[in-house]
Amino acid sequence: VGCTEGPVTVDNFDPGRFDVELRGIGLYRGEYIELYRSPVVVADLYDGSLTDLGIIDLDRNEPQFGDFMVDWSFDGYSCAAQGVTDVTVRIIRSDTQIIDDEFTVHCEDSAQWRATFVPGDYEIELSTVDVYGDCWYGLALVDLIPDTMLSVDLWAELVSCY
Repeated sequence: VGCTEGPVTVDNFDPGRFDVELRGIGLYRGEYIELYRSPVVVADLYDGSLTDLGIIDLDRNEPQFGDFMVDWSFDGYSCAAQGVTDVTVRIIRSDTQIIDDEFTVHCEDSAQWRATFVPGDYEIELSTVDVYGDCWYGLALVDLIPDTMLSVDLWAELVSCY
C-alpha cells in the first residue's frame, strides 16, 4: 500500500489471526531501503467485518539515516576576519527542493552537527551579510549515504546582494 494520509483499508483476507507489521520503504540509488517499521500488531479478522487496528506508530530504522557535520569559511578566512557575525544554513533535498533543516547560528559556532536525514542528494546552502553590508553565499551538493556522518565544508564567497 502506498503512503497515504488517514486510514487504509486492506481487503480480501480470509478470517483468522494475523501478525501485522507496517514498513516505511524509501528509495536510495534505485534500491529500496527500510526507513521505518512498526511493532507487530495481532489482528483477529472475522468474516465480513472490518477490523480497526487504530493508529500504528512506525519507529525509525536509525541505521538507514545519515547525519551532517557542517563547517564553513569565507574565501578561506575566519568569520571575524571577514566581519561575519551570524550565518544561516539550509539543508535542502535536491529531488523535492524541500528545506529539511534551516538554522541560524553565531558564525564562530561552526562544525554544526545536524542529525537524522533520509539518504539522498542534498544542497547545503550558507548565506549571510557581513558588518559592511556585503553578501556571502556558499553551496555544496552532496550525497548522503545511509548510516554515515557526512562532513560538509562550505566555502562562502562574496556575491551580489540582489
